[in-house]
Amino acid sequence: VIDASSLITPMNVRYPPQVFEKLWKEMSVAFNARKIISCEVVLMELEKGSDDVFKWAKEHRTAFDPTTAPEAAEVVQILSRNPKLIDPSLDREQADPYLIAKAKVGGNVFTVVSEENKAKLHKIPMTCGREGVRCIDFIGMVKELSWKF
Repeated sequence: VIDASSLITPMNVRYPPQVFEKLWKEMSVAFNARKIISCEVVLMELEKGSDDVFKWAKEHRTAFDPTTAPEAAEVVQILSRNPKLIDPSLDREQADPYLIAKAKVGGNVFTVVSEENKAKLHKIPMTCGREGVRCIDFIGMVKELSWKF
């Protein structure tokens, strides 16, 4: 279950498609096959950028799932245990609890993929640890998928 940070940073900074064309073709195949999925809220976050990342994500819209009722209930529970996971001053949905809830409801099948700082108490990786959800970064995902370029 991939976070916006694991699309934005790789595409815009580390692995631009103009240089790593095969990587992004493989990402497209994985999104289309639903080996990599995300949340509709992540797509909404990407839309604010209106850049190449959002354009790419729109082409794979079907992998950005709407929130199910069990996931919504889990979001409430996650936020009750981890209220600092989101910024309450923002007047929009924030994807972090939805990613974790999707992975948690999905069971051991799902792993969250995020570039957020692993050492920060209120970011995705630490919250995943507290919630019993596995979390890796983009390059960890590439390794686990056994992609070679």
